[in-house]
Amino acid sequence: MSEFKGFLFSMLLFVAFFLPFLLSMGIQSIQQNAFLKVTTEVQQMVEYEGGITDRIKNVADNLNKKGFTLSFYDEKGNKVSGKQPVGRTVEIRYKYKSNGVYGKHVFDTSNYVTILKR
Repeated sequence: MSEFKGFLFSMLLFVAFFLPFLLSMGIQSIQQNAFLKVTTEVQQMVEYEGGITDRIKNVADNLNKKGFTLSFYDEKGNKVSGKQPVGRTVEIRYKYKSNGVYGKHVFDTSNYVTILKR
């Protein structure tokens, strides 16, 4: 009977502490991977489109529905939109709010794109 109690106690500890930790790490890893994938793809789109076109605005609006916030700035910190001249650097700021196992997570980063074509 004591072996059975020991087994139940160890299962209770596993389910109460170790399993939620593993779930939390797995969910957060998936969310971070999705966030990094979005930042890479948006950066490439801005570079290939030559600025912030209607296509990129549509993508940003769709991502906004999923919890992302994207904003585009020039070197001086002014918001930009539309096609940009060759050589201009555009800063893309990302913010992603998501629900985790233990509460809300906010991922925040930015990257720069230099426009190479018109």
